[in-house]
Amino acid sequence: MNRSIKAISVNMERQPTLQNAIDRRLQRPLFPDRNPEELPDLYSRLDIESVGPTYFQPLVSDGELLAVLMIGLPYTGRELTDHEQELLKGIGIIAANLLALSFSAKKARISAESRTIEALMEGRPVEDLGDDSALTLWNEMRGELTAAHDQIGQLQGQVTSLKIQLDDERSDWRNRWGIRRKARRFPSGLLR
Repeated sequence: MNRSIKAISVNMERQPTLQNAIDRRLQRPLFPDRNPEELPDLYSRLDIESVGPTYFQPLVSDGELLAVLMIGLPYTGRELTDHEQELLKGIGIIAANLLALSFSAKKARISAESRTIEALMEGRPVEDLGDDSALTLWNEMRGELTAAHDQIGQLQGQVTSLKIQLDDERSDWRNRWGIRRKARRFPSGLLR
């Protein structure tokens, strides 16, 4: 829609499924036929007229809730397959770890800046700070970042595998129902 959403206000009393996802720290779906009040409320806050299946994926790292990822399909109305839901869970794990890493890096940077400012104000040389905890934190963050890169690679492999499976299923379906033969009877562009 060529517009960015800066922030939205959500009335948690009108979003029990979101509240449940937060409380249990588990993925929860919303469907138009089963959540006729929650979905219109949510999409009206996003200024989107259509409603469709929506999935809340809590981003949890070390038992701490950092955020909630919302995936909505208001225009297609398509539900995620089991594989796609598992992929969303995997993305949630990686996103939570990257978010936690980002928060840790920000805290470490602020702490280092604070120590540097204190040293300068006290007239001590910055080189004398020799902080082993900063080096330890840096090594831990590097290890976590490497693990996150590995997880991203695994998920990319799963996505590629799912795409191949989908293409195979489409091909089998076309062959089974003879779509290629029937497609010749229709003007080009009707069947894709």
